Amino acid sequence: RSMDFKGQKLAFFLTYLIIISFSVIGALAGIVMDSFYLAFKIVVAGLIVAAVVCIPDWPFYNRNPVQWAGKEKSE
Repeated sequence: RSMDFKGQKLAFFLTYLIIISFSVIGALAGIVMDSFYLAFKIVVAGLIVAAVVCIPDWPFYNRNPVQWAGKEKSE
């Protein structure tokens, strides 16, 4: 099985949500702690989390399979 269209939309949304959230938190932490390295580590952690959540074809991305015309639903 592969990711369905709604799953692709969800993965796209989650990617941006995770990356933007970690970027804002990293920027704020970097400013407060006066540490670019801390901000960098938080942003990289967000990229890793986004990759783990969005790249694999998790089952919750396959909840709406596409029914192709002429193909019977197998049971």
